Amino acid sequence: MANTTILRAMAMSTQDGLCTLLRRYPQQVVIELTRSATISQIQLLSHQHKIATRVEIFAGSGVSGAEHALWTRLGYMSLDSNNRSQYQARELKSVYVHATGRWLKFVVHRCHVNRVNLFNQVGVVGLNVIGQLEAIDDTSPSNALHPDESTQDLAFDFNVGIECWRIHSNGRVAG
Repeated sequence: MANTTILRAMAMSTQDGLCTLLRRYPQQVVIELTRSATISQIQLLSHQHKIATRVEIFAGSGVSGAEHALWTRLGYMSLDSNNRSQYQARELKSVYVHATGRWLKFVVHRCHVNRVNLFNQVGVVGLNVIGQLEAIDDTSPSNALHPDESTQDLAFDFNVGIECWRIHSNGRVAG
């Protein structure tokens, strides 16, 4: 499993994360953090026309893997169908939570049906998790999921573009 910093870097440099064609819903995606963390904010940037109707969010904790985790429902986010923008705009959802866990599970209930989403897909362009990692020991230099406060927000990343982001972060992935 990838940690959130890697997912964030992938969103900046690859095609949108899409589910396969004509999937049955609900779909679940589980991500694993590098270690247990206190999570304060989750940001999800949706594809402009491959849009979920609703995404439920769960935090999981335990020691024997995600399949045996104790899951706590954090809530859900509803996404707009994007008809008004003719499927040109992406929607950024930010959810403030107070949760502890090693895993995050996202349950996508179905997609918005529209004329440009012919195969009923859902796409996630970016995912960002902000919070505090649990300390391993007292010598760890930083436990923040995103220690560079100026680039921890997806709104910054996607408003400035990839070249400005690279210049701002000195060509490195923050985190």
